[in-house]
Amino acid sequence: MLRIGLIIIGLALFSDFSANGQSLKLTQYESKDCLKMAWNKEDLIRSETEFLQKVRNDMSRERCLKDLGKVEFDKHDLVGINVNSGYCRYPLGLAFEATKSIENKEIAVNISYLKSDGVCRALSSYHLWLLIPKMPDEYKLKFNISAREK
Repeated sequence: MLRIGLIIIGLALFSDFSANGQSLKLTQYESKDCLKMAWNKEDLIRSETEFLQKVRNDMSRERCLKDLGKVEFDKHDLVGINVNSGYCRYPLGLAFEATKSIENKEIAVNISYLKSDGVCRALSSYHLWLLIPKMPDEYKLKFNISAREK
């Protein structure tokens, strides 16, 4: 019985690895339009102090501080990316996954959405915020964004 349990545990651990590296669990974080996106359209927030600096600093700040979900920065980092998809805000078919390459010391976040039939005449970008497992300090973060055919 112990041998079967060890085999199951071994298979579960092995299943977390893909050909490109270790798969990571991502969770979408609802920013409620309260977090400012960096000028370079990518963000990495690693601490409560950095998080509080990103919260809007206008009349909505108090509401934002009250309504934003708690982030456990000892377990997670918060990453943000501007997805310019052609949709009016939230892209249809939005999907995301991440892999950790120990060899390259890199975490790749792959984001895709269904290709838009046209371009939104209003705001056509969406700020996607994701919780990822805490990254080692020496790791780089890489975003890959693509549109899928319908």
